[in-house]
Amino acid sequence: MKKKSKKLPAIQFYPGDWRKDPGVQALSYHDRGIWFEILLLMFESSQRGKLLLNGRAMPAEALARLLGLDEQLLAQTLTRLIEFGVASQDKDTGAMICRRMVRDDKLTKIRKKSGSLGGNPALLNQKPNQKTTTQDNQKPTPSSSSSSSSSSSSSDRSRSIDLSRPAIPNLEEARQWARELSAPQDCANVWWNEMEGVGWIDVRGRPVTHALPAFTAYATKWKSNSLRHQTQAPPGPPTPAVNKPRRYS
Repeated sequence: MKKKSKKLPAIQFYPGDWRKDPGVQALSYHDRGIWFEILLLMFESSQRGKLLLNGRAMPAEALARLLGLDEQLLAQTLTRLIEFGVASQDKDTGAMICRRMVRDDKLTKIRKKSGSLGGNPALLNQKPNQKTTTQDNQKPTPSSSSSSSSSSSSSDRSRSIDLSRPAIPNLEEARQWARELSAPQDCANVWWNEMEGVGWIDVRGRPVTHALPAFTAYATKWKSNSLRHQTQAPPGPPTPAVNKPRRYS
């Protein structure tokens, strides 16, 4: 049995996404009310987002007693929840699940893990490699272009990366992007897991058509935050972008 998720003080509920979810809005008021009560039970579950009782799929008769409903009428509602795509069935336990709640719980754990990156002793003990000055002390080399200058940044590097690569990278490809942008591997790991957790959609709820520009911006912000952690106290983690699916379920 998996360890019970840490108790949260409140459920994450997004009224706008609830209203825009076609599956939810296709339900009757009666069925919507039952679904909301089931969400509250899933929130208290040992595996958040899954309708479990003692680690197993909750029997229909037990759910009917908890909700004070006729078992036959409840069975019809549960069938509609699955048919309308509002709920899904967990392949491991057979329990009814709320996909949105499962993704949110996974993303919370990822962000909690990434929160420790800012307190890395290796970062705290480092000193800036170079002080910021107004003078360019770099000497040109024979291989340097006449148009090159000290203002080159990761955005310059990104232009040298082949944009024809796959729109959605696997984890190893994301790590390769990090190497080419001189970003830490942790940056690629956290970014890829976050995007995987929200189903590769952007902050406006649209499918990602090409992930490289998004990762380039994320890596630039990560490196900027890392430098600030080295020079300021107390340290803090980079703030990940919040990606919220438009569908509630």
